[in-house]
Amino acid sequence: LNRDSLPLFLSYAGAGMGYILPMTFLPMLARLQLPPDSFLVGGSWLVVALVTLPAPWLWNRLGGRLGDKRALQINYLVQLGGVLAALLLPGASGILLCALLVGSTFLGTVLLTQRLGRSLQPHQGPRISAAMIALYSLAQLVAPWLTSRWLGMGGSLHSAFWLGAAALLWGFVWMFAVPAARRS
Repeated sequence: LNRDSLPLFLSYAGAGMGYILPMTFLPMLARLQLPPDSFLVGGSWLVVALVTLPAPWLWNRLGGRLGDKRALQINYLVQLGGVLAALLLPGASGILLCALLVGSTFLGTVLLTQRLGRSLQPHQGPRISAAMIALYSLAQLVAPWLTSRWLGMGGSLHSAFWLGAAALLWGFVWMFAVPAARRS
């Protein structure tokens, strides 16, 4: 960790928490908001899976054209839009937009963050990748645990999605402190 990579790590922790909440609990939220015969009750993860397929190609291409930092900032905003859709548009449209937007971005977050991290620390490539994977995994474990605590205190699943939105906003804000390229 140094001045260049620390903001990227802080941002990536937000990404791990921010994406795992909607992706874990989206079918449950669909069950709470939609009629039982709605396709999205059982099919929201199918939508996620289908939009995940072209995502690495798309984000790789955007990173190549715009730079990884700029593409990652856009990625965070698209993910945040997906979580906010589930929060602000209750029903089928919010669930569908969440599945489409978060599903099409989370692999791009991993790809762009790994590539940006390696460019910031080229002499530490495998080590920085391993550290980021560990951090992302930890954030993915903490978010459902926090959600279970929240639900145990009487909170709703819908309101727990605000934690995911806040985590993605955290990640987006920290991206401004990440350098676009390795400093000499």
